[in-house]
Amino acid sequence: MATTEGCLFVFREIQQALVDIGDKEAPFVGSREWIGAIELSFVLDKLVGVTCKILNVRSGADLPEKCRELALHFDTQGTPIMIGGGVLAYTLLGVDYNETSGDCAFLILDPHYTGTDDLKKIVNGGWCGWKKAVDSKGKNFFLADKFYNLLLPQRPKMLKNIQVILRERKSNRNLKNTVGNVFRYHIELFMVSRNSPEGTSLPPALSP
Repeated sequence: MATTEGCLFVFREIQQALVDIGDKEAPFVGSREWIGAIELSFVLDKLVGVTCKILNVRSGADLPEKCRELALHFDTQGTPIMIGGGVLAYTLLGVDYNETSGDCAFLILDPHYTGTDDLKKIVNGGWCGWKKAVDSKGKNFFLADKFYNLLLPQRPKMLKNIQVILRERKSNRNLKNTVGNVFRYHIELFMVSRNSPEGTSLPPALSP
């Protein structure tokens, strides 16, 4: 989102925000250095006034135990979660949590995708889809020997009455709707929180 036409912020603005708060040194601006979930929380707070909760998980093997907490986040906040830490970053768009069995699946969007906003291409190309902690072949999606930081953006008070648009979806059709809506919701969330004074009327909630 930081490099596409019509984006909210460009890279230099994000980098400068981290320098302004003292998290990075001046040479960081204009560099190609990566930032993680913790730095992103600083950026959201500095640029749009959005606070975040940080969930630290020492091992990927422990992530399924957080499903109940993650499901509650999507029910009450509805904002995408950034997953960073000792490995590649992911964006978590939702969870499918069975309270009876404890089974959990994660709706993962790979933020490294650089193509057009073609939902069919994104889904069919494997850039977005449901992931089990352990797949049918016994392969672990989250690695036991790596730590993970989860960034949970909290909706500003003035947006608390917006309907949560994320719903657990398994069919391709509903998955496409979920992905499309979360992109639009994400943009609307930050544009409203950035430009609208508290108490002003808000646009209607997006429908899933």
